[in-house]
Amino acid sequence: MTKNPSLVHSKPEGMGLLHSAVYLNQAEMVELILEAGADPNLRQDHLQLTPLIIAVQEERPSIVAVLLEYGADPNLRCAEDSTALHRAAFLNDALSARMLLEAGADPKAKDAAGLTPLEWAIHEERQTSLGRIGGRNNEEVAGVIKEYIQGD
Repeated sequence: MTKNPSLVHSKPEGMGLLHSAVYLNQAEMVELILEAGADPNLRQDHLQLTPLIIAVQEERPSIVAVLLEYGADPNLRCAEDSTALHRAAFLNDALSARMLLEAGADPKAKDAAGLTPLEWAIHEERQTSLGRIGGRNNEEVAGVIKEYIQGD
């Protein structure tokens, strides 16, 4: 990377080097790429996913922390207009949700369907209570989001 710094900004097939490192759960590589000057808010071409959204949806809280430390914007949206906080809410990832909220994520942000992260958590919780196999109980993340909404 130091011999060819343009590599940190390349996007082969719509995915940058940073996106690939996040997908592959390479936290040290993510930090090296960011130190080399990669944009933590670079989007994939087709889905408009940011490295932060990918880190949340792949359940990589240590990488979420690194990306936020390097200035990743927690309010950027992907093609479906959801944010990283929407994904954390759906996955009941209270740790990532708290980090995102502390970094300024908007708990009232609405996706393309007009749903907030809290509504994503509640919807998933209802699906789980109806007996959907593999579902999660999202009470924990819903509580974290409610704390931030009440703190406004």
